[in-house]
Amino acid sequence: MNTTATEDTLNDIMDLDHVIEVLEDGSINTDTELYAPSITATEGEEPDVDAAEEWQLLSGYTGQYSYNGPVMHDSEYIGGRLAADILAKPGFYVAVPVVWLDVPEDEDNMEGWVVAHLPKA
Repeated sequence: MNTTATEDTLNDIMDLDHVIEVLEDGSINTDTELYAPSITATEGEEPDVDAAEEWQLLSGYTGQYSYNGPVMHDSEYIGGRLAADILAKPGFYVAVPVVWLDVPEDEDNMEGWVVAHLPKA
């Protein structure tokens, strides 16, 4: 299903693990057949994309102090410059939680999230 989005509404459209397609005219196709990649990380290292596809992680959008990588804090959202950049570049996008590999079993190993982009072939 195609829909329109703005910088203010894209966050509501991009549910975690739900791949969307930004079309050439800036509209959004929410009915794609792609699966979200798995994202894993170890503390102190940047996340890895665990997928056969060539997904790329978007970086430089977080407001975290002294950090400019791809992992967004749980309190952040898809809006402002991040949303504008997504809407300006056609391709597939998905917000994916980060699974931390070095967390003890009794603790939650998902904290933070990334936006992955798969350019159109």
